[in-house]
Amino acid sequence: MHLHYIQLDDRLDAVLAAERRATKAVRRDFRQRFVLSWLYHELALEGVCVTESDLRRALRGCDGDDYCDDVMLRNIRRFRRAIDTLNDQAFQRTPITFETLLGYHEILTGLSGREIWRREEGATENYKHDVIDADDVEAELHLLCRDIERWSGMKHPIQIAIQVHYRLTQIWPFNKYSAAVARMVANQILVANGYSPAIIHAQERQRYYHAMHYDISRMHDLVMESLQQQIQSRERLFMPCNASRFEARAS
Repeated sequence: MHLHYIQLDDRLDAVLAAERRATKAVRRDFRQRFVLSWLYHELALEGVCVTESDLRRALRGCDGDDYCDDVMLRNIRRFRRAIDTLNDQAFQRTPITFETLLGYHEILTGLSGREIWRREEGATENYKHDVIDADDVEAELHLLCRDIERWSGMKHPIQIAIQVHYRLTQIWPFNKYSAAVARMVANQILVANGYSPAIIHAQERQRYYHAMHYDISRMHDLVMESLQQQIQSRERLFMPCNASRFEARAS
């Protein structure tokens, strides 16, 4: 097993124990801010810029001030429903299947049926990288789902999540939100195994896009850094003395 995984596991165990000792109010405030941050960065990766006020209005169920504002608020709520679904399925340890992928896509887009599949030969939206032929998409998705089942118990969950994320972005199955579905599925695997989701920050957007052009090692580095950042943010709040020591060591 990769030494980095062992070190990360040790830090995660310690910070989760500290989090459990914190007051309910502190834990609740952290989780609320965590979800806002997750939504902000997810949307930013898809080229949607929002403010904290936009997020809070959407989560309160407010109507938009105009058509474009209303579309944005509905989009935020779709991503929030996808995150809620992710957490529910992770808690229940629901297996990743072909229907899981379709389910996330339908939550994010409201679309179903044959029109959801990519029919162009390249990635669309903000992503421009080489992907498999459109005619091979459904067969490759079924193969990936069989691989996920086969990898369970054979590989570390972080390895599985990274491979699933990378493979899905190379398949690029949908006309819209293929990468968002890949992140949801990978994060379901992580959360189901006790990890924080690997939230790719908005400032890493171009690096994330570039990772899809190259081998999986770049995606691995990005995801590992994200997981380390999630632990660091918890350490700063729940065990500040340890956080200072880790940050000093890292510098």
